[in-house]
Amino acid sequence: MAQFGKHLFGSSFFGKTATFDGKYESEIIDAGEFFDGAISLALTATLPSVTYLATSPFLAYIKKEADWTFQNEKATTIKNTASLKMAATGSRFVLKAQTGAGRAITTVTLTNPETDAVISKSWDTSTTANLAIDVSYGDYILEIVPAATVSSPFTLVSIQVRVTAVGAEIRTAAQRTDFLQDKTDYVPVPLSAALEGTSPAVTEKQFVQVRLHLSTSDSDVSPSVDRLFFSSGDISKYATNGYWYAAINLNNAAKAVSKTFKKAKRLEWSEEEAASATFVLRSTSLLNSSGTSLPLESEILDASYWKAETAPYIVKREGSLYGIPYSRLSLGEAGNGFVESATLSSVLRPVSVSDGNFANTALTAWKEWNDLAGMPTDTAGVSFRYEFYKEKEDYENGFAPVFRIGKNRSDIRSIALDPSDFSEKLWLRIVLERSANAQSPVIHYLDLTSELFYQSPKVLAQYKDTLSGLDNSANVVADSSQFAQTLGYKNLRNLTAALFNWPRKTDALPENQERLEVNPRTIDLLFTPKYTNQVHLGFNNANLQKLQFTAAESPSFTVFAKTQAEEPHASTQSVASNKLFFHYAMDGGTVNFPLTTKRELTTSFTPALLSGKKYRYRLSNGWPDENFMLHESMDWQTVSDWTGYAIEKLQLANPELQTFQSKLPLGTLVQLPNESMNGDVSLAFLSSNGYETEVSYQNGNTNDIIRANIPNGGAYQEFDWVSEEIIYTGILNPNGEKRAYIRTQKNGESERRSYLHPVIGIAVTAAELAERYGVQEEDIFLANQQKSVFAVGESVLIPGGLALPEIEPEVVYEGEHPYLVEIIPGSVKRTKDGKRLPDESLLFGSDDEAGLQYTLRESENKTANLTRGTLANGKETLPFSNVLTVVKIINPSNGTVYLPYQKTGGSEMGDFILHDNAIDWSPVHAGSKEPAAGTDYTVIFRHGIVDTIKLVYTSNYSEKVATDRLWRSPELKKLIGTVSPERDSYLPLPAKDSFVGFQPTFARLTYLVQDNDLWVQTGIREQEGVEMLYATLNGEDPKRNWHPEMQTGFYYLNDQEYYLYSEPVTRTYGETALPILEDVRYTTNGFSLI
Repeated sequence: MAQFGKHLFGSSFFGKTATFDGKYESEIIDAGEFFDGAISLALTATLPSVTYLATSPFLAYIKKEADWTFQNEKATTIKNTASLKMAATGSRFVLKAQTGAGRAITTVTLTNPETDAVISKSWDTSTTANLAIDVSYGDYILEIVPAATVSSPFTLVSIQVRVTAVGAEIRTAAQRTDFLQDKTDYVPVPLSAALEGTSPAVTEKQFVQVRLHLSTSDSDVSPSVDRLFFSSGDISKYATNGYWYAAINLNNAAKAVSKTFKKAKRLEWSEEEAASATFVLRSTSLLNSSGTSLPLESEILDASYWKAETAPYIVKREGSLYGIPYSRLSLGEAGNGFVESATLSSVLRPVSVSDGNFANTALTAWKEWNDLAGMPTDTAGVSFRYEFYKEKEDYENGFAPVFRIGKNRSDIRSIALDPSDFSEKLWLRIVLERSANAQSPVIHYLDLTSELFYQSPKVLAQYKDTLSGLDNSANVVADSSQFAQTLGYKNLRNLTAALFNWPRKTDALPENQERLEVNPRTIDLLFTPKYTNQVHLGFNNANLQKLQFTAAESPSFTVFAKTQAEEPHASTQSVASNKLFFHYAMDGGTVNFPLTTKRELTTSFTPALLSGKKYRYRLSNGWPDENFMLHESMDWQTVSDWTGYAIEKLQLANPELQTFQSKLPLGTLVQLPNESMNGDVSLAFLSSNGYETEVSYQNGNTNDIIRANIPNGGAYQEFDWVSEEIIYTGILNPNGEKRAYIRTQKNGESERRSYLHPVIGIAVTAAELAERYGVQEEDIFLANQQKSVFAVGESVLIPGGLALPEIEPEVVYEGEHPYLVEIIPGSVKRTKDGKRLPDESLLFGSDDEAGLQYTLRESENKTANLTRGTLANGKETLPFSNVLTVVKIINPSNGTVYLPYQKTGGSEMGDFILHDNAIDWSPVHAGSKEPAAGTDYTVIFRHGIVDTIKLVYTSNYSEKVATDRLWRSPELKKLIGTVSPERDSYLPLPAKDSFVGFQPTFARLTYLVQDNDLWVQTGIREQEGVEMLYATLNGEDPKRNWHPEMQTGFYYLNDQEYYLYSEPVTRTYGETALPILEDVRYTTNGFSLI
């Protein structure tokens, strides 16, 4: 270590310090022009530190060594008077001690002997292992004084000192000779901790030189500077480019290896180019090429000393240090097919995308071009161009090119071909030109980018699927966001992109290779649905008809279908054939354990099924849920009164509803209890043994059978039964005529389907079609968008006849028929505009007819086999409704006959009672008998069948209609004007609101004009957008057309008196002569609003 006063060296830069010092001077930098301002300086340097252990001889022990103990290169106090000092030169001191509980608190001082400046630190070594002190670089005395005792010792491990430093100076000059003649001095540049600094500002300087000072106080280490960067603060003088010259005497270089050469063939170099920078390398030679000595610096900087510079040299690096040259095209270069001294030459080559051999592709467009070309620094007389021809002969025959790229090129690189010039193969001519002794233009490459469209010839016609709006019904989850859990979803097929014969993924050209890997590949799903907006096909459980991916991927994908049938409205009786609808048939019945009830699939649906269409049928146990929306705030009791359900059941069905002040708010949707589903009953179609079938007359088969049974039996009980619900639509009071809605249908009558009637030969009315087909005129009107007249060529939908809900044979009902007729709330509308009318507008029945009338007929004898239950004196239900009489009950195994029960006075006889359609074995008397439990018996009976039903609805609904009233002012305003045969007259009209009786609410006001002149014609005309009173003689002169006429009175001829009598003239004004109201219809009783 260099101790001050102990060696022969010192620092001229850092002052009186015990250091070794060295310096470095940079080259003289010519900025090229004068600049003003400060110079920024930044260093990248390494400043090593040295660690001195506690046992190092450089640590001086002022007290006796008996105050310390030494072990493992550590020093520990053994007396409370122990201390130590160290003399060192540096800029950072880091002390390290051994820590632990009870360790001493130590005072550390750092003293500069030159300035007597003292830094003092307190150091608690019980918790802190290191103490760092940063100071400016210089000589220092470090003293450590522990407050130590035997129980609280201090242990020193080491002292680390940054013993190295770097300083900088800078000098500037206006002339280079100022440096050589020592006319300028260096000035220090203070450096920050990051080794950055700024010099004092200067004015009008061009040359700069930097001097660095490197110092160390320990000869074992030295500072090192890796990078020196300095720049002027005058940003107005910064340049975006610069140049560097190197002169090489190739003759001397060749002679050194005993070679001779004619011309330089190859130039190799390497460079580091920043991302935002550009490096350009050119070459040139002396104007006088015979020289053998290297030029002076002044000659290098003199452009007139050299020939013109070549186009830039460019190579492909591609991992090679010196790069790989392009096969460039230029004049005067061997191997290009040109004479070396050529000043004009060209090449003609075909370009075609078919050379790429991409299968199943066709060229759709020439997109753009891109080249790498260069021009020499002197471009006078130097040029190149690209010309494109459709045929090789076009150039040879002197035709103009279809596309041309000259030297004056824009940044737009698109290939703009006229559509008539488009061709998959073009001929490219590259022309290079230069003047004598000029450098050649250079073409490194020309890239043409084209768009190829690939379309697979793969035909997938072998895929065929049946779709239905009921698809996926078994997997539907209410309100699910999962697409596969919605109704109508169907996974058709799982496929992969490898199914198609894609173009290859590799190519010899790197540019093509990159495009083939990243260009999107597309699979389109093209389909034309028969039912627009109702059948959708897509990919991957989303409504996508296009998949895009890159060649690096080969995805798998799902083709799915989603079929969405429309829900019919309450008034929908028939539907259009180009729409998919759900059709409903509501039904019910009774099944007894362990029997199985079978029922043929009904053909009566709402809306009616359309002929020619195939349908899928699905069974659903129970009626659909119903809701009740509150039209005002209600408590639970009021809701119960409105709906007819008990409060407890309503609250159980709506656990989430909360009341406010004991009431449910307006608009609340209350779910009504649904007790129609019977979980004990199993339903299935016979053909599929499941909930769905396609076996029906509609689909060309016999109707499927619905099977119902109770898998697990229980005690006898009755269930409420509701039949299917059929919705009818109709019109009352058509065209304002009071006419009732009357429909009569014979039960069991074969159902008439809806069908289309083509109108041929002559137009036809709805009334004529109704009479011809036995259909109500209003039904035809309603089924055909409210049309009453049909032209030739139209097709008229003839709606099917009225069908009645079927009554299950097992149903027990009170009275002679079970039918219930209701108006669907909110379905009564005015046909003119669809305005909703009150439901009370319809009356069930009329003044002289009941709303529902029926006739009954008795059936033939029926036979039913029943099994006596285990409950004595119980009963069994006959599987028929409306049983009228039991003819006979017999046990077929032993011939026992059972008689009906009778009671006369106190005498009883007989075995059973007929209750509705149940055999009741409750009679118990001395002679009564009943089959034993489990015994089969036969019942012969007759029951009543509803033969016909007649529905009658009327309406007394009427509306008050507002009409306009004709108003005429009692005031007559007089206007006076003068006209002549040559000049008409225009007079301003009085304002309409100036007439007596005017009201602002009056509408459609007009003027009435009367005049008192036979010759003058008057009226209202517009002049420049303003209504004026117009008067004209129509060019006639009264003087020339005067024909006096005599009315009634005396006249004289000579002296004879005569009397002339004229019949009075009467005039009747029709509608065309009088103002009439608009939008009204005049009748004998007045008029009414249209």
